[in-house]
Amino acid sequence: GAPEYIDKLKKTAAKTRIIHLPFVENKLLPQYFSAADIAIYPGDFTISVLEAMSCGLPVLTPYWFGSTYLEKSRGIVKFDRGNPVKLFRKITSLAYNKNLIHKFGKLNRSYTENNLNWIKIANFVSKLVV
Repeated sequence: GAPEYIDKLKKTAAKTRIIHLPFVENKLLPQYFSAADIAIYPGDFTISVLEAMSCGLPVLTPYWFGSTYLEKSRGIVKFDRGNPVKLFRKITSLAYNKNLIHKFGKLNRSYTENNLNWIKIANFVSKLVV
């Protein structure tokens, strides 16, 4: 995100257990996701959101029409983009609720296994090819 936005998030979360990390090489993401409790995408996100879900993490993303398919997992928490206070509230509602973290993580893992695995994707694409 924009440096000003990230700085606001860091200041808002300064007195919590929240750790903000910079960008990480893609090949290292599974290690980070496996050590994390929650995946948070404060701005635009990439396919790494699916990797986080498949590692069993609940995910926070901004409202965006292009991500409505993720909501089917029921382990996604949405927030208003550009509003660090609302994002912070969403983070704390999860960060201090281990049962909810576990529930949403399980829902996301199940969703990716059942709907977004490579076999399902390949079968879907093969039906599109004439």
